Amino acid sequence: VEEHASASLVRQAFDLFATGDCSLGQLSETMAERGLRTSHGKLLSQQAIKTILSNPYYVGTLRWNGREYKGKHVPLVAPGLFFRVQRVLKQRTVDREKGVRAFLLRGIARCGSCEQKLTAEIHPRGTYYRCPSHIYAKRCGEPYIPVKDLDNKLKMLYQQLQPSRGTMELLRDEIASIAEDRQRRTASELESLKQKIADAETKELALADEFVGKTVSKDMYDRLAMKYQNQRKEAEARVAQLSVDYRDPLDFFDKAAVTSTALYYLHQRFRFRQRRTLLRAVFSSISVQNREIVGVELNPPFSMFIGNDPEHGGNTPFEKPPIGHTRKDTFEQLVGFTPTEEFLALMELLKTFPDIKELRSPDRVSGEHSIRE
Repeated sequence: VEEHASASLVRQAFDLFATGDCSLGQLSETMAERGLRTSHGKLLSQQAIKTILSNPYYVGTLRWNGREYKGKHVPLVAPGLFFRVQRVLKQRTVDREKGVRAFLLRGIARCGSCEQKLTAEIHPRGTYYRCPSHIYAKRCGEPYIPVKDLDNKLKMLYQQLQPSRGTMELLRDEIASIAEDRQRRTASELESLKQKIADAETKELALADEFVGKTVSKDMYDRLAMKYQNQRKEAEARVAQLSVDYRDPLDFFDKAAVTSTALYYLHQRFRFRQRRTLLRAVFSSISVQNREIVGVELNPPFSMFIGNDPEHGGNTPFEKPPIGHTRKDTFEQLVGFTPTEEFLALMELLKTFPDIKELRSPDRVSGEHSIRE
């Protein structure tokens, strides 16, 4: 990079960054427009820009074998300017370590216009979420969003999305009813299948005796043996399919349901890292436009419970709300659902909060709901 960068452009980079008004990414874009690029004509990475700004070569010093020596070359920048830049770099590192905790929605929030994930930055005038822009793409016209404003909108989003406890208790009863009906039908079918397996095994043994006694031909034996064997294997495969303990999806439902009804409560109780765990478990993405949250994509199992229909979850403020499901759809998804790492992390986290207990249902323990407002 140094071989292709003119002394004038390097000095300009130092001058701009010393003001403290631009980030490394913004400086990279600005300098690319002025001609400071890689040898292949591409945008310099932020790390490359940082390397240039922190290189003592430009202030007349050489590094060799871990030590610094005064060089014989003419410095490109004055010592005062170089050290001002080092102070800005150091302060940015400190601010980033302190301020990263404020960027709750980074990686989850997306721009509703350009569909890119919002980035976040600490700026002398405040901290903001914004669309990432670069020289090879048209700059998005969406306004910067103060971090505090968007984080506050997340609180309201949790309130709008979470279904009522009464709705979830009703849904749990209906899911349990479906499970009981499925269990009864499964038990009946299992008895029939076990009889088919026993009959096939009896026929296979009888056929083997007939073959040994030479009362059936080799061709007849092979044909009938294959038939009985296939009947037995098909029945055994179906038994394996039906071998589901329907208490497992109901137990899982209880854990997911109580969390769904307490999203705002949990967000308020949690510290930053815990809030991130909750956010990543609930949301795949959050769409933002004109400084407002305009849509969401939910991760399962929350996508099973939350929809625009009050009977399937809470009312949402979006034109394209999360898709609701019928009770049977929800049940089938519960049976086949494999918890994500984010959801498992959230469940582990909730173990440390004794206020959050399983949703109580009529067939278990009567009484008031366990979550205290």
